[in-house]
Amino acid sequence: MLCDLCLFRSAGGERGHSARCCPLRQLECRHLLSEDHPFVLPGRCPDVHCVHVQHCSVCGLIGHSRFTLKLDAARWML
Repeated sequence: MLCDLCLFRSAGGERGHSARCCPLRQLECRHLLSEDHPFVLPGRCPDVHCVHVQHCSVCGLIGHSRFTLKLDAARWML
Protein backbone atom coordinates (compact mmCIF):
# COMPACT_ATOMS: atom_id res chain seq x y z
CA MET A 1 0.00 0.00 0.00
CA LEU A 2 1.32 3.46 -0.94
CA CYS A 3 0.35 6.66 0.84
CA ASP A 4 -0.06 9.57 -1.59
CA LEU A 5 0.80 12.18 1.06
CA CYS A 6 3.96 10.91 2.73
CA LEU A 7 4.89 8.36 0.03
CA PHE A 8 5.24 5.58 2.63
CA ARG A 9 5.13 2.13 1.04
CA SER A 10 4.44 -0.77 3.37
CA ALA A 11 6.26 -4.03 2.85
CA GLY A 12 4.40 -7.20 1.99
CA GLY A 13 2.44 -8.51 4.94
CA GLU A 14 2.69 -5.23 6.89
CA ARG A 15 -0.26 -3.02 7.50
CA GLY A 16 0.27 0.38 5.88
CA HIS A 17 -1.91 3.45 5.63
CA SER A 18 -3.59 5.46 2.90
CA ALA A 19 -3.79 9.22 2.47
CA ARG A 20 -7.12 9.24 4.33
CA CYS A 21 -5.56 8.04 7.60
CA CYS A 22 -2.01 9.39 7.16
CA PRO A 23 -0.53 10.97 10.30
CA LEU A 24 0.52 13.96 8.17
CA ARG A 25 -3.05 14.59 6.96
CA GLN A 26 -4.09 17.84 8.56
CA LEU A 27 -6.65 20.09 6.87
CA GLU A 28 -7.08 23.79 7.52
CA CYS A 29 -9.95 24.75 9.82
CA ARG A 30 -13.20 25.03 7.87
CA HIS A 31 -14.62 27.52 10.38
CA LEU A 32 -11.98 30.12 9.47
CA LEU A 33 -12.50 30.04 5.69
CA SER A 34 -14.00 33.02 3.88
CA GLU A 35 -17.79 33.18 3.54
CA ASP A 36 -17.71 32.54 -0.22
CA HIS A 37 -15.58 29.37 0.09
CA PRO A 38 -17.57 26.19 -0.73
CA PHE A 39 -16.16 24.30 2.28
CA VAL A 40 -16.90 26.92 4.94
CA LEU A 41 -18.63 25.88 8.17
CA PRO A 42 -20.46 28.72 9.95
CA GLY A 43 -19.81 29.54 13.58
CA ARG A 44 -16.85 29.07 15.89
CA CYS A 45 -14.65 26.01 15.87
CA PRO A 46 -15.57 23.73 18.80
CA ASP A 47 -12.21 21.90 18.84
CA VAL A 48 -9.70 23.42 21.26
CA HIS A 49 -6.88 21.38 19.69
CA CYS A 50 -7.72 22.37 16.12
CA VAL A 51 -5.07 23.35 13.59
CA HIS A 52 -6.15 27.01 13.81
CA VAL A 53 -4.44 27.36 17.21
CA GLN A 54 -1.14 25.82 16.08
CA HIS A 55 2.02 27.78 15.39
CA CYS A 56 3.76 27.26 12.04
CA SER A 57 7.46 26.51 12.40
CA VAL A 58 8.18 27.71 8.85
CA CYS A 59 6.47 31.09 8.50
CA GLY A 60 5.87 31.86 12.18
CA LEU A 61 2.14 32.55 11.83
CA ILE A 62 -0.60 31.09 14.01
CA GLY A 63 -3.44 29.22 12.29
CA HIS A 64 -1.68 26.33 10.59
CA SER A 65 1.34 24.06 10.82
CA ARG A 66 3.88 23.17 8.19
CA PHE A 67 1.87 20.02 7.38
CA THR A 68 -1.52 21.72 6.97
CA LEU A 69 -3.24 21.01 3.67
CA LYS A 70 -5.09 23.91 2.04
CA LEU A 71 -8.68 23.24 1.00
CA ASP A 72 -9.12 24.03 -2.67
CA ALA A 73 -12.43 23.50 -4.49
CA ALA A 74 -10.56 22.51 -7.66
CA ARG A 75 -8.84 19.59 -5.92
CA TRP A 76 -11.31 18.47 -3.25
CA MET A 77 -14.85 17.28 -4.06
CA LEU A 78 -17.96 18.02 -2.03
